[in-house]
Amino acid sequence: MGPNGTVQNQNQQGGEQLSKTNLYIRGLQQGTTDKDLVNMCAQYGTIISTKAILDKTTNKCYGFVDFEQPAFAECAVKGLQGKGVQAQMAKVGIWVLHRPAIVRLFACK
Repeated sequence: MGPNGTVQNQNQQGGEQLSKTNLYIRGLQQGTTDKDLVNMCAQYGTIISTKAILDKTTNKCYGFVDFEQPAFAECAVKGLQGKGVQAQMAKVGIWVLHRPAIVRLFACK
C-alpha cells in the first residue's frame, strides 16, 4: 500500500508508480467542480473521492477521481478516453511543495 491507502504498481515505460484506483483527468473546462467529476464518472463505479483543480498560473483545469476498486478505475479510463477525455491512471509519489522562505525584519528602538 502506498500513501493514502492507494495500491501501487510499476509503469512499464518509466518505472513510475501508478495508482490502481485514482484517475488523473486533464483538459477539463474552467469552472469544473468536484460534483461535475462525480457526474462524469459515477457510471463507471463507486467513487471514493474527487478533486477538481484550477491551476491559476496556466488557467488549466484538471482533476482526480478515486474509485473504490481497480476494475472501476480501469473501466473509467477506457470509457472516458473513448469519449475523447484525457484520462489516465494517476502517478503516485511524494510531492514536496517548495515555497520561498518568508523573511521578516523587525526594527528595534
